[in-house]
Amino acid sequence: SHYRSTTDFSEDALSGAETGLKNLQSMILTIDKSKPGSGEEYDLESFKNAFESSMNDDFNSAQAIAVLFERLKEIRKLINDKKAPSNLDTIKVFLHSVVEEVLGIWPKEKSGGNEKVTEGLVELLIDIRKDARANKNFELSDKIRDELEELGVQLMDGKEGTTFEIK
Repeated sequence: SHYRSTTDFSEDALSGAETGLKNLQSMILTIDKSKPGSGEEYDLESFKNAFESSMNDDFNSAQAIAVLFERLKEIRKLINDKKAPSNLDTIKVFLHSVVEEVLGIWPKEKSGGNEKVTEGLVELLIDIRKDARANKNFELSDKIRDELEELGVQLMDGKEGTTFEIK
């Protein structure tokens, strides 16, 4: 909340903030897993200006986070509509600098050097699971899904294939 206003603390407000953070992290993970597409270049300057303007308004982090949500929803929609912006990698760099360095709401270990290894291993297990399902080896398929879930990796099967989220 804006630092000059009275803090409105309640269990509901805390629960809402936790839900908002999880939604934000989920959107960022979706964007992180996506590759630049042939869509139009996203107006990153406008995104940066809106965010910085909010922060320059007496450090209005609530407004800055609202800008972040609004822009991430737009970018995620473009990705879901198969129109990923061509400058997606540049957007990711800006996004992580904002959530890690400016707002401090993204744990460093989530963006650490082992991320590619972890994602690669999960993708490998997803491929093995896909082969097991194709060969009607549902016992192995279920075991992979269940073991990953115990490790905090949720698999989501969809028409486009299997995606995952690390919790």
